[in-house]
Amino acid sequence: RHRDLGKLSSSLGKMLETQLKTVGKLSGLATDQLYAEQKWVTGYLKTARNEADKESSSMQKFLTEGILIWLQQVHSSLRDQGNTLDLLQQNINSGMTAISGDRNNFLNNQKKMLMTANNKVKALSQLQLAELKSIAER
Repeated sequence: RHRDLGKLSSSLGKMLETQLKTVGKLSGLATDQLYAEQKWVTGYLKTARNEADKESSSMQKFLTEGILIWLQQVHSSLRDQGNTLDLLQQNINSGMTAISGDRNNFLNNQKKMLMTANNKVKALSQLQLAELKSIAER
């Protein structure tokens, strides 16, 4: 019985040793797997960062060489249109002022002419009346 217990104890010890070795190998594999995943994630992040940098550079180039130039052209055109409209407004205002002055001069001249004509008609009428009286008195 003592021998059987010794064999059993020896067998259990070997089994325990084998299990410890297996657990050690599993632990090593798990550590290796962890490092491999970390390496993969680091590589993936580097690739993603590089792609993001490329896209950012591409977008910046598009914005500065495409959109910015177009926006500057639009800005210049709008500024030119604004200046043209300001000049047109000044010309219209000057023209309207000149037309208004000419119209007022015309109306004043017409008024003077009508007043003069009226005065001459009255003077002629008085002259005719005086002549008729002098004819009638003879």
